[in-house]
Amino acid sequence: MNIKPYNNILPTKLVLGCEPLGGTDWGKVNKSLVYKSIRRALDFGINTFDIADVYGLGKAEMELSKVLGKDRKNAFIITKFGIRWEAPVGRNRAFTYKDSSAEYMNNALDASLKRLKVDTIPLYFIHWPDPNCNLENTIEALERAKEKGKIVNYGLSNFNIEAIPDHIFKDYSISAYQGCMNIVEAERDLKNFRKAITHNLTTFGYGPLAQGLLSGNYNQYSNFDQSDRRFRLPHFQNDNWQKNRSILDLLKILSKKYNKSISQIAIRWVFDGYKVVDCVIAGAKTPDQVEKFFDSLGFELSINDVQMINLLLN
Repeated sequence: MNIKPYNNILPTKLVLGCEPLGGTDWGKVNKSLVYKSIRRALDFGINTFDIADVYGLGKAEMELSKVLGKDRKNAFIITKFGIRWEAPVGRNRAFTYKDSSAEYMNNALDASLKRLKVDTIPLYFIHWPDPNCNLENTIEALERAKEKGKIVNYGLSNFNIEAIPDHIFKDYSISAYQGCMNIVEAERDLKNFRKAITHNLTTFGYGPLAQGLLSGNYNQYSNFDQSDRRFRLPHFQNDNWQKNRSILDLLKILSKKYNKSISQIAIRWVFDGYKVVDCVIAGAKTPDQVEKFFDSLGFELSINDVQMINLLLN
């Protein structure tokens, strides 16, 4: 693992995704249960929490600080910058746009430190690539922030790693890559994960349940209102359900074979499917979900079962 420890803490293999703390884009969220989920994660030894400044327009970072309390010093917090926003005056959603410039990074970092009520952020990601910014300038600013002790590690999220010149990884101390990895969208970032490994980056895979699709709780008749992003995601659309149904049918068979839930099989596949993910980021709205996610660490899928799943992806 290329990550440097924070207070002698390294990230756990299972990372709790905390976007629901922002209170937007996931439908109705019971904040009390999300709080309990984070506390339950700590009980299980999950010390790593993934968030971004744009989640809830800063609210998610403040809520995470609040629920962690004194445990902030014992938590490996991951946050991100690179999406600016304007408050939703006279409209339902905020106006957002990319800005990964060095100038904005310095302001965003100080704002995140303030909201999280910490002196140092263990891992800081550039959230999305910004074609209007010079990446090397931003990385140099991140190096300076690291020298000042404001961050311990930094990395790239959602970037096309293959398109970045190799010398960037040799000249700077980039520690991590974060991308999407689940059975439904397996090919989306696979090349980037593989390239990240060649640069010795620690890899984080988000979306292991494809926004809940791979929990087995939804079908083509499930409805989501416009407060829930799933109403607009392609893998929840009717046109994709024939392929999705084949995947879910196989997961149900494997669920019975391993005596695990469908979601546990799906999370386990992220570790075992292509062997390119070091840490899996899974969002949870209830303590029960945290327990099930944690249990996914206690078994492995056989090579034959992995191959059966992977055959459905081609």
